[in-house]
Amino acid sequence: MATERITLDMDSTSLHVARSAADLARMPLAEWVARAVRDRGIAEAAAHTAEQDQLHPDLMKEWAEEIEQRMFEDGGE
Repeated sequence: MATERITLDMDSTSLHVARSAADLARMPLAEWVARAVRDRGIAEAAAHTAEQDQLHPDLMKEWAEEIEQRMFEDGGE
């Protein structure tokens, strides 16, 4: 995966926690931070999606039905 260098300012307590967690996981700090950010982003996106599904329960059903209809109309191509 391509990487990009960034500068990150962090309070000393958070940095200590991150370094300790990276050491426990036996991985470089940069890799641990990248994984933590990715995991958090995925979790927040999933929570947002679940919230939207509760607010608009028929949207996904309609979408799934539309996709199914398209598959059978054009032979799935």
